[in-house]
Amino acid sequence: MAKFIFVCYDHGTGGEGLSVKISKRDYCNPIESYKQDNRTFTSDVLNKLLLKSSTEFTWNKQLPEIKDNGKYYVVPSHRQPKEIQNSFPDSIYVVINFPITSELKKHLCTGIKERVWYTSHSNLKEKMGFCTEYQYTINSQETLQRINKAVNNAEIHCIMNGMEYTEENVDILFHKKVINAKIGNSGMRYEDNDKIITLEYGNKNFSKLDRLDEICILHR
Repeated sequence: MAKFIFVCYDHGTGGEGLSVKISKRDYCNPIESYKQDNRTFTSDVLNKLLLKSSTEFTWNKQLPEIKDNGKYYVVPSHRQPKEIQNSFPDSIYVVINFPITSELKKHLCTGIKERVWYTSHSNLKEKMGFCTEYQYTINSQETLQRINKAVNNAEIHCIMNGMEYTEENVDILFHKKVINAKIGNSGMRYEDNDKIITLEYGNKNFSKLDRLDEICILHR
């Protein structure tokens, strides 16, 4: 049976970059990735099923068959360990704990705005994928053409909400879609155990990842 390390994290906390870093260990299969502006995009063995909002409740019915090649597959995931463990009972998890202080939550929101909203995609297919992720329906050729010409994701949000692309409107939408969802709310928070390694957002102690060496050897 194929072996997996799931990197579980909330949007904006840096899980794809961390997944690439972990996948470079000699007992892991390297993840394909590329950088666009300051963001890391990955192509994992499960086809991003655990990252897409559109597959939040159906991912476990769409899993491809993965053959064991003797090494661990590293998979970034917005699904929590408790959601994954029934489908992958012998897996290992690295969790980026969601921040608990208002200061760190504001820092997280600022990072999402700079690294997600004010960055773009290299082609129309990726821009359309971005729309699908935010559950936007492109219902005309004119809208599609405007999306193709959009300079960044913030402009796409404005287009799909029927608003002019201005800083004020971006702030309105960002507050509605991100700040209201992050400030005052909580995300993933776990404690270390025999199959989980936790890192704190804003203060990631990467030396804790050395424990992966021991855990992965024990579970081989």
